[in-house]
Amino acid sequence: MTPSFGFKLSQKPSTSSLMATALPQTPGYINFTPHGEKHQSSTLNAPFIVVNKGNLRVKILVRNILFIQAEHIYVRIYCGNNQNVLQRISLTSLLQELPRDSFLRVHRSFVVNLAYVDQWSKSAIYLKDHEIPIGRGRREAVLEKLGALSNG
Repeated sequence: MTPSFGFKLSQKPSTSSLMATALPQTPGYINFTPHGEKHQSSTLNAPFIVVNKGNLRVKILVRNILFIQAEHIYVRIYCGNNQNVLQRISLTSLLQELPRDSFLRVHRSFVVNLAYVDQWSKSAIYLKDHEIPIGRGRREAVLEKLGALSNG
């Protein structure tokens, strides 16, 4: 008899990937890390968030996040290593988990990491190979914040 969670009751999972797949399906499994919770790494002293990627929980260092894009009920987190993660959370909720002095909402669908802003105009911000639009309703506040960064 093989239960639906991937291994026989008389066997232990033999690999970590099998364990990562099987554990969340096990009756009574409780995940103690809340969705999108912000953590402080004790070894590097660097803030990070934990997100779901498939069956795995992935730690993303806040300093590696380039920008975040809302996609209906999901957000896509773009990182500096050309990777992105799709996460079911609102952009507003995720923004509350990030440091306010490092991230700026520039459009209803975009939040940028100010450390990666290379250039900007009245209508867009440029981060590496990405062009992020600046929303009309946020334009004045965004340009004021970017101007303050370049002056100080």
